[in-house]
Amino acid sequence: MKESSMPQKRPRFTVADLVIALLCFGGFLIVGLWAYYTTVGEFVSAQLAGVYTILALVGALSMLLRLRWFSLLYYLGCALGWAAGGFVAGLKGDFAPTAGLVVTFFLIAVFALFGAIAQWRSWKRRSLRRREEKERERLREEQAQKARETAAAGLEAQQAETPVSAPTEDKTV
Repeated sequence: MKESSMPQKRPRFTVADLVIALLCFGGFLIVGLWAYYTTVGEFVSAQLAGVYTILALVGALSMLLRLRWFSLLYYLGCALGWAAGGFVAGLKGDFAPTAGLVVTFFLIAVFALFGAIAQWRSWKRRSLRRREEKERERLREEQAQKARETAAAGLEAQQAETPVSAPTEDKTV
């Protein structure tokens, strides 16, 4: 097998992945804290800042691990959860703020579950493609080996049919 035909395996963590994860972490916190401040009119409490930090860490870790489908649906769930939770929390009633919080985390969990399922299917498809490619490569190598054996057998047969003449001596005096 040739060295150049083998795919190069990427390292699990790269500097680019780390930079993207840090940008996602910072971006999530900035957008989350800014959105809370603009809608409520006051800065977040320590408890809420801790929740935002944990949510940002989950998203950043998924980006660091290159879980693209999970990350996409997770961030979508966070945005929809924040919007729907804010709407429900703004309704009248004593239970509205708690219901808003429940709706927020429910949507985040549902979209995270959808993201995990999508990521799992992506891994399965990629694994199947790799197995099929290895099988095709193995078949190509077997065919090439058979072709080399056939060519060698044909060459041997041709050499066996052609008589080799003995060197003649020159008897001129």
